[in-house]
Amino acid sequence: MARRFPMFLFLTAWFAGSLLTAAQPAARPQAPLGPAGSAAHITLGQSAVPLNGPWKFTVGDSPIDPQTGKPLWAEPGFDDSRWENLDLTPPEGSYEPLTGTSGYVPGWTTRGHAGYWGWAWYRIRVELENGVDARPAEKLALEGPDDFDDGFQVFANGSLLGGFGDFSGKTPVVYAAQPTLFPLPQPARSPAGATVDSAGDALTEVVAFRVWMAPGTLLINPDVGGLHDPPVMGEASAVAADYHLRWLELVRAYSSNVVLAPLFALLGIVAFSLVLF
Repeated sequence: MARRFPMFLFLTAWFAGSLLTAAQPAARPQAPLGPAGSAAHITLGQSAVPLNGPWKFTVGDSPIDPQTGKPLWAEPGFDDSRWENLDLTPPEGSYEPLTGTSGYVPGWTTRGHAGYWGWAWYRIRVELENGVDARPAEKLALEGPDDFDDGFQVFANGSLLGGFGDFSGKTPVVYAAQPTLFPLPQPARSPAGATVDSAGDALTEVVAFRVWMAPGTLLINPDVGGLHDPPVMGEASAVAADYHLRWLELVRAYSSNVVLAPLFALLGIVAFSLVLF
């Protein structure tokens, strides 16, 4: 579920919160949104860029390709032109209702799928181009959204990169949402299904998110469902830096709970002791 913090990390937040009081996480740069059906553009050497869109979205789950044994909707050649167009740009001044952290995108329940829970898919085509600052064999990475309902698997050109949650059973087991980081193949390797232009300096990565939301999440907020902030793609070290900033922001958001918890416990003991009198 969106923005819930595991209890075992509260002690970490207790120590880190005091050290990070003056630290302010940098805002993610905004990537331009192209016309519906086009691809997002990233120039290598441009550091990290949020994948605001244009995304393709649909509810439901993918059939399995009988030849590859993989989800058909993750394959780069799949025709998603009839899917819904979706923009993950956070509205100005938006914030997560529970923790107050910035950059919150309302979920699919506010986008024509009220009351829906279960599976949904997001797909985006990203054109990678070599910039003047690009280094040879530059390593790339993808940072998953750090606010989502409730678990996901992420694919690049049909290959599973990883995910958040346990998808081994019939019904996924989900945990408290946390930032995630996934290495991407080298652009020069031209992964299966990727498109390289005639000059050999452009590459298309098809990124797909398979998202699961549990039925109980519908009772938390009126705007739940799916991804609530855009993933980030780019040069590996820059993406990793943003990933660490998101962890610090999450620790800061919950550090106050660590202070309040023992106070409430003390009040509970005092209230219980009144029974003796």
